[in-house]
Amino acid sequence: MDRRAVVIATLWSDRYAAYTQLPESGRPDSHAEARELLGLAEVVHLDADLSQDEEERARTAAQGDARIKLALECSDYGLFQVIAAAPQLIDRWRGADAYAAAILMAAVDAVRLGVRSPLSADLLREAALGYCDARQRGTAPGNWFEASLAYLTQELHGAAAVLTPVAPPGTMGRPAGYELADYLQQHLGTRHRTAKVPAATWRALVSHLSDHNDRERAAQAAFNRLLYDYARDLLLQATNIGDCVHGPSTRRPTGRARVDGAGSRRSACPRRHWPLIRV
Repeated sequence: MDRRAVVIATLWSDRYAAYTQLPESGRPDSHAEARELLGLAEVVHLDADLSQDEEERARTAAQGDARIKLALECSDYGLFQVIAAAPQLIDRWRGADAYAAAILMAAVDAVRLGVRSPLSADLLREAALGYCDARQRGTAPGNWFEASLAYLTQELHGAAAVLTPVAPPGTMGRPAGYELADYLQQHLGTRHRTAKVPAATWRALVSHLSDHNDRERAAQAAFNRLLYDYARDLLLQATNIGDCVHGPSTRRPTGRARVDGAGSRRSACPRRHWPLIRV
């Protein structure tokens, strides 16, 4: 009886190019068998984005599959990339040494506290200290940060990395900061949503945040946790001292400040605005 089989497989485009490329003259042909096998294939190129019909079917499937649901909620990679790399991202987190794990958790907490801009290397380096104990800090190798950053920025399955370097407009090859994989932020941010943020992270945010909106969101997070000193320091960077300090959803009228009996300066603005504490 004549039996035939159909084999369906997926392959990243860069791997396909590497396997099918002819070797240079005089060099060994290490992919001859792979190239012969791929020569038998009918190649179907898939778009990175879902069509409208595909997205509707995916959302229907997501009702019974938490992995698809979470992948659809990720903004930095498409459904296919997240599904392909999500296990590797989790393994990367679980396999990280103390220093890489410290940088990763510093990034998770910074985003959890409202930072939306790329995280600078200086911010991550300073904040990571709060996730290491005295022994780990004392025995850290001289290149602990560089080695950990290389581990976290390694691309996994050609689709994602724990931290992705990003450059500002008009520059090449000089990353201004790093963006945390959205999948990991959702996974770890949920697991650690009630965890205490180390003081080193707050100090790093005060010292290294440059975006006005990031400062206000981080200040709101500090204020909600009754960490008024950090809220004050972040807000003084985000606003003029003579302005009222307030939540991000309200206007910013200017008002005179008064000093109470304890020597604290408080805003003369209405109560819906934040008090400016102990300037």
